[in-house]
Amino acid sequence: MKRWYDSDRGAVLCIEDGAGAEVWNRTWSRFDITKAMQANLNDRLIVQTTQRHLEKGSVVLDGGCGLGIKVNCLDHHGYRGLGLDFALETLRRSKAEVPDLQLQYGSVTDLPYENNSLDGYWSLGVIEHFVDGYEEILDEMMRCLRPGGILFLTYPCMSFLRKVKLSCGAFPREGSQEGFYQYLLDPGRVTLSFRSRGLTLLEQKGMDAMKGFKDEVPALKPLLQWIYDQGSFPCRAFSYGLSQVLQGFSPHSLLQVYRKD
Repeated sequence: MKRWYDSDRGAVLCIEDGAGAEVWNRTWSRFDITKAMQANLNDRLIVQTTQRHLEKGSVVLDGGCGLGIKVNCLDHHGYRGLGLDFALETLRRSKAEVPDLQLQYGSVTDLPYENNSLDGYWSLGVIEHFVDGYEEILDEMMRCLRPGGILFLTYPCMSFLRKVKLSCGAFPREGSQEGFYQYLLDPGRVTLSFRSRGLTLLEQKGMDAMKGFKDEVPALKPLLQWIYDQGSFPCRAFSYGLSQVLQGFSPHSLLQVYRKD
């Protein structure tokens, strides 16, 4: 993956194979839907974060839902889950496996929901995949969330470690957008833009600092990648412990929770 820094956006561009629907259909095709649904039925991030802010029975959208795994999790825990994605083949597979899931084909830049109709909106690693920015996505979030509604947002971020690398010249200052996959977004800029639209930041948490560290330290990456990929308890415990230690230094992504004023 090639990366370069866009000073106008204050973000690092990651160049790979693009971020169109065909890429996501190919990615999700590798998953066993039944196993994935079962493994994520009690997803701690989704369940605990949603329960802190919304009552059961609330209507919650997963915008950019992929297989609908998180929608299924929300349903299981008493919420009225909705899912929307532009990867049509992926949605068809999931609907064939779990017909009761409320999944819909569409774009997060043009939501097929009424104004003020959503109590909550999960956006899990979506806003960074739009080369022209997330402004249209934010417009639709604001339109569809009711006053007092909650936005749960995650995105890969410019961590302290990545900013140090930037200051040391690790990222070129120009490059091509061809093959654009995602941005590593600056949390300060994201927060300012969301606040300016009438969203109040309620909580913020760095996530997956192990990945954020291994991806930025080439000398240690082979060993850390091997540990990261293992499913054994010692390796998972090590990854968790290292992530906790490095949480403020090298989170790969950030969770932010906002309330619409």
